[in-house]
Amino acid sequence: MDFCRKNLKSLVLERSDNLRATGAAIAIFTNGWRALDQLGIGELLREKAVPLKAYVCYCNALRSSLNVYADYTASQTDHPSSFTAIPMYMSSVREIYMDDGVEETIPNGKDELRCVKRSDLIKALAGGLPPETIRFGCQVFHVDTDPESSNHVLHLNDGSTIIAKVVIGCDGVNSIIAEKLQLKAPRIFSTSRARGYTYYPNGHPFHNEFVRMRKNHVLLGRLPVDDRLVYWFVGRPWLPEDRENRSDPKDIIETTLKALRHFPTEDIEMVKNTDVRSINLTRLRYRAPWEVLIKGLHKGTMTVAGDAMHAMIPYLGQGGSAALEDAVVLARCVAQEMDIGPDGSMILKKHKLQKRVETAFGAFVRERRWRLWSLLAQTFLEESRVQTKSPFKKFVFVCLLKVLFGDPLGHAQYDCGSL
Repeated sequence: MDFCRKNLKSLVLERSDNLRATGAAIAIFTNGWRALDQLGIGELLREKAVPLKAYVCYCNALRSSLNVYADYTASQTDHPSSFTAIPMYMSSVREIYMDDGVEETIPNGKDELRCVKRSDLIKALAGGLPPETIRFGCQVFHVDTDPESSNHVLHLNDGSTIIAKVVIGCDGVNSIIAEKLQLKAPRIFSTSRARGYTYYPNGHPFHNEFVRMRKNHVLLGRLPVDDRLVYWFVGRPWLPEDRENRSDPKDIIETTLKALRHFPTEDIEMVKNTDVRSINLTRLRYRAPWEVLIKGLHKGTMTVAGDAMHAMIPYLGQGGSAALEDAVVLARCVAQEMDIGPDGSMILKKHKLQKRVETAFGAFVRERRWRLWSLLAQTFLEESRVQTKSPFKKFVFVCLLKVLFGDPLGHAQYDCGSL
């Protein structure tokens, strides 16, 4: 869609037979909405998702002023005299540590946070494309590059081939294009994530806020999409049986409910009543922060974007928004280098085309490299801080987060610029 808005012709190869939306829903912060506005679908999607706002909550005033990276030592019901009631009418994240009764509220300032159904996002993106831009049922399993013409030969699973002058791999964590660029496969993390959404015909009972609860290495998160629909996710250690059970929605719900047996009843009921069509279980994978600094993320007229480029643990909720940023930056970099005809075709001679695309891809990677390092590093440190049992390591991670990132939600204020 980003290329079409810049009058650049493209062909999208989709491996499934129709538009798919794995993962139920996606949290989008301010930086993601800025990108969506550039793509022309921000207002359309805002109509489908309520803004997530805070309400009056109790915070330890001293620690809050220092930074939310410091763990609070009491909940709002413990020693209330040591807390100050702080009204927060802006977007926020509330995190509850059930093991020790600790509650943190991370204010978003004036930033925007909404949760959008992935199907709504995919339909909106696809709706802005010209007819026949998307070709379904095309799974690329191998790529060759002709050394003489520099064209790329895409081998599809049905035995056919497609010759392309330019290839952008947005094919996820198991990217064939990333493999062609000799990028290492994303590392496997020790946890899994179950996701789904639950529909409440008479309205859900929750505040419009992003809440995370932790207990015994189990993480539960919930984000209302609208007044009747709530998206939830559960992170827990990956189990050997998950490999077989992850294709069966009933098994996923059963194992998820076992992990949540000590959580609030209303949250257990939420998972129990989830729409089985939305349920999904994946093992988390991530690209190490240093890899985006030292690895070649493009070669000639081939590059990657989205999870293929920067798979990350979803602790910050920035995977999807970062991919939207990629789209805007990539389209801008390519358009700045191209001479485009009235029909949207590139009118450069072949040798000039290759050189200009290489220049555009180089500019794209340079602009994205440090932004992606920041997201991957903060995600890695945040998750390590939570997962470690060592007080010393936890202290080290907290210090690194404080020194390197300061504002824990500063990542949401990023502006990828205009098309």
